[in-house]
Amino acid sequence: SIAESVADEDYLGDKKYAKELYQKAEDLAEEGYDYKSIAASVAQENTLGDKDWARNLFQKAEDLAEDLNDYSSIAESVADEDYLGDKKYARELYQKAEDMAEDSGDFRDIAMSVAKNAGLDDKKYAKELFKKAEDLAENSSDYNDIAVYVAWEQYLGDKKYAKELFKKAEEMAEDSGDFRNIAMSVADEDYLGDKKYAKELYQKAEDLAEDSSDYSGLARSVANEDYLGDKKYAKELFKKAEKLIEDDEHSGLLEEYIPSEIMKHLIWLADDVLKEDGFNDKDYARDLYKKAESYAKTGDDFITLSSAIEELDEEWADKLRDQGTGGVESEIKCPECGKDIHFYWGDINNDTYRAFFVDSEGQKTEETKILPRMDRVDEVKDESFYMCSGGNCGTTWDDLDDL
Repeated sequence: SIAESVADEDYLGDKKYAKELYQKAEDLAEEGYDYKSIAASVAQENTLGDKDWARNLFQKAEDLAEDLNDYSSIAESVADEDYLGDKKYARELYQKAEDMAEDSGDFRDIAMSVAKNAGLDDKKYAKELFKKAEDLAENSSDYNDIAVYVAWEQYLGDKKYAKELFKKAEEMAEDSGDFRNIAMSVADEDYLGDKKYAKELYQKAEDLAEDSSDYSGLARSVANEDYLGDKKYAKELFKKAEKLIEDDEHSGLLEEYIPSEIMKHLIWLADDVLKEDGFNDKDYARDLYKKAESYAKTGDDFITLSSAIEELDEEWADKLRDQGTGGVESEIKCPECGKDIHFYWGDINNDTYRAFFVDSEGQKTEETKILPRMDRVDEVKDESFYMCSGGNCGTTWDDLDDL
């Protein structure tokens, strides 16, 4: 803020002028957050170091508090030695937050705030609150969420208690995803860091896996160095996902559409295999893309596959794109990467975007396949724009003038 810069000895060091600016800030304050922020700044020794004024501002913030998060947030600042450093007042604020707590997540959040080193740093009180969160836990996710923060050193750092909570989460786990989530938490060095127990949980998740996405999700997690980092086990899971994709009868689809559906799922699997923060196996990904190519039947199929493999093999991607378009191309190329520029518009009636090649004037010509990422957007908007067809580029222009 201006006042902080004015007060700081490294800059102007004018405390009187800074105080005038802080007063103007207070006069314009409307919400509790405003008063809390001014209070924290006023209290710091490198600004005004005015604890009395800060206390008055914190109390104004308290008067405007609406929910438990507001009270907890003010309490953190009040307890912080860099600000007010008043543990007694902070405890009173936390009690008000606690009085408003209704479910497990509420008590967990207050406990996290209480346990922070920069705030109240009261591990005993925090554990009492975590216990209340435990008493109100209703499902596996609730127990897992509590266990994570109980185990984390910057909060409670109680590995023994965390293990008990992870066990309760395990007992309430209902599906593959539940077991995978617990396994990730258990394996993470920031939490329990127990790779052996984590592998047991991953195997239980595997036993409950139902489709290729379950196996693929497990494989990504197992391969990740932040969790198990077991590439061999991950490969086994990816292979099971691959087999399920090809064995799936895709009931409900017309027979002519089944190859494209298999191709699409093989591409997604290959994308997962290629991720740098997971398995990161280019050779296996290439094999999967090659298998996907064997299922490609239509021009759209080849264009979709081309976009997917562009990062891995640009030459192969170009050949597939030519095969998909039959040699048709845009007359305007992307200045960044040299790929075709396509005209896009949001077909909101059919909930999809549509793409077209363009002539030298930027006018649309023949329709083509949209980029895979445009097929996965959350919402199709009533809009039009130009976009590079390169999967690794994706530069956009709002309109013809912009282009």
